Amino acid sequence: MGTYEKIKTDDGSETFRNTEIDECYHTKSGSFEEALEKHVKPSGLIELAKTQNEIIIGDVCFGLGYNSLLALHEINKSNPQCEVTIIG
Repeated sequence: MGTYEKIKTDDGSETFRNTEIDECYHTKSGSFEEALEKHVKPSGLIELAKTQNEIIIGDVCFGLGYNSLLALHEINKSNPQCEVTIIG
């Protein structure tokens, strides 16, 4: 399993580093930035929220939850009335 060390990333978010294999869960530039740029924006959720009042998200590898958190944040900015269900 390894041991874990909490790391603060450049955007102020936190991630963990597995000290046994020297690998972080997220890039050091930022967990929020990575979730937004690699997952939320490419998924099309922001544009979808502009025309939908209900969205269901399947988050297969929930992990620390940053992808779902940023999805909720961006959907709310796009359409505060949109109801979101996350299945993790």
